[in-house]
Amino acid sequence: VRLLVQALAIGADPCLAARVIGQPVVQALDHGFGVIDLDEVDDILQVLMLTSLLACVLSFHNTINRYLWVIGRERVLSSKFGQTHAKHQSPQFAGFVQFAVITGVVIVFAMSSFDPTMVVGWCSAFTATGILIMQILVSISVVRFFAVDHRGVALWRRAIAPTLSAVTLFVCLVLLVHHLDFVSGSQSPIV
Repeated sequence: VRLLVQALAIGADPCLAARVIGQPVVQALDHGFGVIDLDEVDDILQVLMLTSLLACVLSFHNTINRYLWVIGRERVLSSKFGQTHAKHQSPQFAGFVQFAVITGVVIVFAMSSFDPTMVVGWCSAFTATGILIMQILVSISVVRFFAVDHRGVALWRRAIAPTLSAVTLFVCLVLLVHHLDFVSGSQSPIV
């Protein structure tokens, strides 16, 4: 636990945090086998961090595309967002719009005095916040929808579970906003 607290205190340097957490394990293995090179472990940890980041970015991309697709399908936005690719059935237009917006944000970061690499942390933090807000609203809308007509759906599925979900997600949102500097990897007042 002490090592985890130390790593969290390190803050915005995930490689250093991973090294602090992993150092006792590596030292124990090195003592036992005598073959572990700390530089190799550092390289492995960096690869793992990058693949984890890629998985997060792909997850955000998919989630946003699906939300835009549903919003377009229900005609809250233009119905073009609700269209899918003829062969793959993926939300093609929503994905293109999201890609264009993110590309614009990256260009703005690159042309400004901001560090372009910060776009990942900032956008991930804002995306996670937006997704949590959307999930809270969806949970609330489920309760409201079934309040009018139960449609034979059990009380747990129509009211209790979505309410618990909304409350839990709201607690997560409060924690996320409270620790946004840690989540985004930035101490910037903009974030």
